[in-house]
Amino acid sequence: MKQIIKNFLIIPLLLLGFSINLEGQTIVWKETPKGSDVKAYTDYTEWNAEDKKYWTDYCVDGWDYCGATLIDSASYLYNCHGWAWHMTEGGAQSGDSLKIFDSWDDEYWTDENESYMSTTEAYASKISYYEDDHSAIQTSTQGIYRSKWGIGGALMEHARDCGPDGYEMEYRNYYKLHPLVTGSSDILCANQQRTYSSDIEITGSTYYWTRNESLLDYVSGQGTTDYRVEVKSNASGNAWVRIQITTPSGEVAISPKKYFWVGVPDPTIDGNEYPECFMREWYFLEPDDKWGTYYWHTDYKLRVIGSPYGYKAQIEPLEEGNGQIFCNVTNACGTGYGRLVVYISCWGFRMSPNPADDYVEISRDESKMVENNIDEYEVRIYNGMNKMVYNVKTSKPTLQINTRQFINGVYYVHFIFNGKLQVEQLVISH
Repeated sequence: MKQIIKNFLIIPLLLLGFSINLEGQTIVWKETPKGSDVKAYTDYTEWNAEDKKYWTDYCVDGWDYCGATLIDSASYLYNCHGWAWHMTEGGAQSGDSLKIFDSWDDEYWTDENESYMSTTEAYASKISYYEDDHSAIQTSTQGIYRSKWGIGGALMEHARDCGPDGYEMEYRNYYKLHPLVTGSSDILCANQQRTYSSDIEITGSTYYWTRNESLLDYVSGQGTTDYRVEVKSNASGNAWVRIQITTPSGEVAISPKKYFWVGVPDPTIDGNEYPECFMREWYFLEPDDKWGTYYWHTDYKLRVIGSPYGYKAQIEPLEEGNGQIFCNVTNACGTGYGRLVVYISCWGFRMSPNPADDYVEISRDESKMVENNIDEYEVRIYNGMNKMVYNVKTSKPTLQINTRQFINGVYYVHFIFNGKLQVEQLVISH
């Protein structure tokens, strides 16, 4: 066998995968980490001792100039694709045979249910030298690879561009494992359980699950591909689980988080907190199909225009002062209550921030002041005991009040003008 090959004179053809007589070889079907079929061959015809030494020395001596080192002696039992994509991930034992040829290895990253996804070298575990369809794995040192050189060559460790010329080592694609968590995204109520699974299972791998611990309790399955959780009592929110897989080759792959809602809805109303009288405004909840039904309502200082059902509502302010907007949202677990306090301005007075820490700023709408013939106004602030703690008369359009001396609590701000009184609630929080 050795003499026949040497007569070709172009010895690297052996290392690149020269034509093989497939008679006597057995077709086998292997699976990607996500279960897609990959066609391969097995052939347990191995080099004799003399040929094994010859081709091992050939690989070592031929590329020591670029730092390639021997990992395992030459073998005719497997090729680069079989080793890089399958055998390194717990797919074979010593002495096994596996040859995945040509484009068959593409199933690992082009299949509809791809096991590997494209990435950069910094994150890659697998490398495809796409000009000649050679495969390698990356070691823990970026740019240092291991690959089986052809059907009959040795297993070598080498720099990214060190290897047989025919491989065109400069043309590389990079891939990393692409695990996903499978399982229902439907609502899960308090004290209910559900199992989530890894869509990747590689023999010899370790599996480590994490979860949103504020919403979920662990039930079983840590260290396996199936992980069971239970929703905490009174939990409500967007929960998640995910898995970290460490493969036999040393790759560490982390799945995206698998999100699902747990418990009753927790609605937050968005919209203008400083509406003006009779100026209609839209108010929204973040739409979530899992939340079920919506019902909007208000206190007497506002009213809902049109339908009160849906994730948004049009609201019209009717009276000066603090008003409240509500939305009750019901799902399979119960009802959650959204509430937004708004500060309705009919005469142009506005107050922010609220809650306040170091200061609160009073501002007025000039057009409203002119419209209501307001030249001067008075500001009085009362504490919870109805004791006045601040008083000023001014005609300034903007007034900043130092609130550092106020203790934490609820205060009432009186705006007095033209014999009229507007009262707003102010919260001090240091």
